[in-house]
Amino acid sequence: MIYKFRLLSSENDDFVRDFEVSASQTFYDLHMAIQKNCKFDPSQIASFFLCNNDWEKETEITLFEIPEEQGKVTLAMEKSVFLDYINEIKQKLIYIFDVFNERTFFIELVGIRDDDTSTIYPRCTLSEGSPPVQIMLDGPLPKPERSEISDEEELNESNEDESLEGEDEPIEE
Repeated sequence: MIYKFRLLSSENDDFVRDFEVSASQTFYDLHMAIQKNCKFDPSQIASFFLCNNDWEKETEITLFEIPEEQGKVTLAMEKSVFLDYINEIKQKLIYIFDVFNERTFFIELVGIRDDDTSTIYPRCTLSEGSPPVQIMLDGPLPKPERSEISDEEELNESNEDESLEGEDEPIEE
């Protein structure tokens, strides 16, 4: 079976991508196809979430294997085959491509058809609009407030200042 997924972005209204994947492929295969198509850096962390019909996140499928926490199931992309998790039209996924800012693509299964053995999957079958930038940076990190600097950091700063002040003076013995 071939699954056809549609990706949309809440940031760029003109962005639409359709990807086809074989049911026997993994979420990692789709991840890499998205990364390549959007010209993203594939070394950045990303995750898929299986969602309910209201786009509420349920099961996370991560780029790297994560030890299970109590009550939280996570799956690894490379070990998660579509056939095991995707089974009906309109099934929803969220793909987080910027984990630090929770920026996402909304993905929906829009079609299922028979295999085409002459085609290599995954493949992009529709590409409209520009993808959002992968990592959103708001500029340089703000300097910490005076109250956020620990006593040890303050002591180190004042020791460094003192040692610089007396550099030109001879050392008395």
